[in-house]
Amino acid sequence: MNIYSLTDIGSRFENQDHYWVTKFRDSDTDSEIVVGVLCDGVGGLEQGGVTSRELVKQIRASISRGVLDLDSIENLVLKYNDAIVNSHINSGSTIDYFIISDNTLQVLHAGDSRVYALPSVGNCVGSPLTSDDSALNHLRSQGVEMTPEVVSKNLNKLTNAIGMPKLTLHRFSVGLSDASGVLVASDGFWHIFDMQSWELVSLDTTFLSLALDKGRSLGETDNATAILVTI
Repeated sequence: MNIYSLTDIGSRFENQDHYWVTKFRDSDTDSEIVVGVLCDGVGGLEQGGVTSRELVKQIRASISRGVLDLDSIENLVLKYNDAIVNSHINSGSTIDYFIISDNTLQVLHAGDSRVYALPSVGNCVGSPLTSDDSALNHLRSQGVEMTPEVVSKNLNKLTNAIGMPKLTLHRFSVGLSDASGVLVASDGFWHIFDMQSWELVSLDTTFLSLALDKGRSLGETDNATAILVTI
């Protein structure tokens, strides 16, 4: 497996996206493992960038100690979230933590960053494995009509994220036998990725840079971060 990544501040005053990803071999099975995390600080909250950066730092430290299973990381995140909530800090962040090994992807997710499995052939249309914890998705599930007023009032609002008292971490595992790669993206990047169908000719940093440049030319101004792992 190969790892590619990029992050870009856009036109914002601060990049509140933070991530870390690494690759190693399991000493017992000799299988290759990729593990990483992407956190996007909630825009508009003064400590969003601090919260996302510190959470990535804590998860990285845990992985460096060899503690990386989903149960342990979930406990770490929930403990961290309790500390944020109890401190009454005006802050929040998304999280997508992932492990890729033995052709299987495991994910812990909260917020509206996204995880995609990219097809092995043909073009790729944005179709995430994760579901956004957004106010708009919640309203859609309740059958509320998506009028311009409803969309405008609830755009970019999250219903589940780091910093919220009743945090839920969604977890899932999927096989990757039919995939060419995995893409983990903050909303500033997936807004770009979901704009069109992409020809997956070269899955590397060039692909990420071309997608970013395309989005900037179309007016996307948010922080944008992407991690690409080819299988």
